[in-house]
Amino acid sequence: MLRTLTADLQAAGHLVTTLLDSRIYAFKPPLSAERVVPVASSKQTKPIIKDNARSIDAALVIAPESNGILKSTITELEEEHVPLVNGLSSAISAVNNKQSLSEHLRNIGVSTPDSLAFNVYDDMFETSRIIAERIGFPAVFKPENDAGMAGLSLVESKAEITVAVKKITRESTSDRFIAQQHVKGVPASVSLISTGKEAVSISLNKQKVTLSSPYSASTYEGGEVPFESQLKNETMSAAKRVVESYEELKGYIGVDFVLTKETPVVIEINPRLTTSYIGLREVTQFNPAEAMLKAAIHHKLPADVPNKGYACFAKVEMSRLSVDELQEIYSMKSVVSPPFPISSEPTAFALISSNGATLGETNMQLENMKRKLCGISHSGESQA
Repeated sequence: MLRTLTADLQAAGHLVTTLLDSRIYAFKPPLSAERVVPVASSKQTKPIIKDNARSIDAALVIAPESNGILKSTITELEEEHVPLVNGLSSAISAVNNKQSLSEHLRNIGVSTPDSLAFNVYDDMFETSRIIAERIGFPAVFKPENDAGMAGLSLVESKAEITVAVKKITRESTSDRFIAQQHVKGVPASVSLISTGKEAVSISLNKQKVTLSSPYSASTYEGGEVPFESQLKNETMSAAKRVVESYEELKGYIGVDFVLTKETPVVIEINPRLTTSYIGLREVTQFNPAEAMLKAAIHHKLPADVPNKGYACFAKVEMSRLSVDELQEIYSMKSVVSPPFPISSEPTAFALISSNGATLGETNMQLENMKRKLCGISHSGESQA
């Protein structure tokens, strides 16, 4: 997301400075920015923000809600009075709490699953009884304030609850979790741009998600933009209503849905740039990064311009690569993010995308790139 965003901001004529994890910086990644500042730890961000606050016109934070990283970074920028292309910290807090979000959505008449909040230290016998009586099974378990797929499980019975809670404590930082009614349907999202008062829905996107049991990892594999559905207009309208119901939720926002046969059901709000941006920028007839900036800073929304063509994106697991192999991947247009070997894991993930006039053509391009990367990965394993 950082790579595509900085490229789009430069294309709009802006000078870009970005912070970058020093572990990734060491691999000299292909990043379009006038200045790249390596950061070794989160403790370094505040002094860097303070030192640069007076020289920047606006800031956009790409960070997860987990551990309060998104909110704390935005708060630091607010303290330095930097204009933000994000929602304010108060808006981040409002949408980040999944239980209060569920109550708010019901109050504004938007369909959302029944949810209950618990503490991981609660008595599991009593927790199991309440969930069985009020939610039923299967149920989705997830941390209350974390983002992504960490700690997420599809729980089929009371017998799996303890394991699901242990998964939450192992994979997230939250002591509280949500047990949510499982809604059957197609995972989807809506990408929106908002001024903090008014919003426009840009595209409906399909998500490729696997909800797993507490004994294995739930995964996000990628998606496609736009997603054609009979519920498209209703879903995009619901997303607009949701975002506009929050004061100062600005810039780019993603609203996650499950599309049932009858209606769109809101699952959560992502008050930040999401992976769908990678596909969105390929199908919009305007620069989405510039549109975010104009909306958040100048309170101007893009005109209702139809999308053109299709874009698909996917994660590809690869073996650890050498620096030379990474350099080879940098030159591949379809590789949005190379598989940087920054953890101790034996594998890393690349993020790839494709676009074309038809969905079939676009998917074929994506599969060809997957095969090419898998070939490089297997070659690396053989040399090792």
